Amino acid sequence: MITVTTTRFPEVRVRAKRRGPCTVCGRRVDRIKYFAQTVNPLNKVASGSRAKTAAEVRAAVQAEADAWDPAPEVFDHVFGGCAS
Repeated sequence: MITVTTTRFPEVRVRAKRRGPCTVCGRRVDRIKYFAQTVNPLNKVASGSRAKTAAEVRAAVQAEADAWDPAPEVFDHVFGGCAS
């Protein structure tokens, strides 16, 4: 019988929220997206010489969340909230 070991690494998650007008009706629409990385030995710095620390992972995830800029059509109401 083969034994499989599962290792769970701690995850760093950041929530980003953007607000914009619906392109159809003009009402304000919120969009939320989560960005995540794990702190593990395979998540290395750009040079590849060592693994990222928890603080480096958090900074990378935060930078990714701050850079998120959804396209205008993302703010359209998805579930028929406005008359098309």
